[in-house]
Amino acid sequence: MDLQFVFSDWSRVWNKMRESLSKCHSQIHGDVDTPPLLDLTRKLHKDASRVIALREQLCVHSGAVARFLGLVNFQAAQAPSSQLSALKYRVKECQDVMTYQEETSQVILRQLENLFSLAFNTETMMQGQTMARLNVLAFAFLPMSFVASLFGMTKFSISAAWYPFMGFHYSCYRHSDHSIYPRF
Repeated sequence: MDLQFVFSDWSRVWNKMRESLSKCHSQIHGDVDTPPLLDLTRKLHKDASRVIALREQLCVHSGAVARFLGLVNFQAAQAPSSQLSALKYRVKECQDVMTYQEETSQVILRQLENLFSLAFNTETMMQGQTMARLNVLAFAFLPMSFVASLFGMTKFSISAAWYPFMGFHYSCYRHSDHSIYPRF
């Protein structure tokens, strides 16, 4: 039983996964050089698939320990002895550790899911800010392009009486400090 316990020490595995999570977390928050979102989500997907595979192996180990505990309980019921009760205690302890490791794997998997959400929400927010800037530019240049296209028509003529009116509005806009357009 001690060999099984030594060879199934999952704490180092989960510590490596936690290190990988903290690195991804700092990359998403921009603390270090951030790779493109696509590369980051690929890495997160690989990490999630590793956690799922490790959880499956952990379930197999837990099942083996549970079956072994059943055998020990059966033997202890047939012929009680101090060695069997010590073995039963040791197997129960190993089963408790496996239960803890399963809970740890669930927490790590939830953290990975949260990082997925954080990465996509951050990217969505950045795209929204970019679209807001483009909307401001469109709002600024659309009237000017309309006026330029209107005055650029050769078949349509505008009376010269409109020129001072348009020039006045344009100069008021250019010289006012309280423009409706935000400055970047």
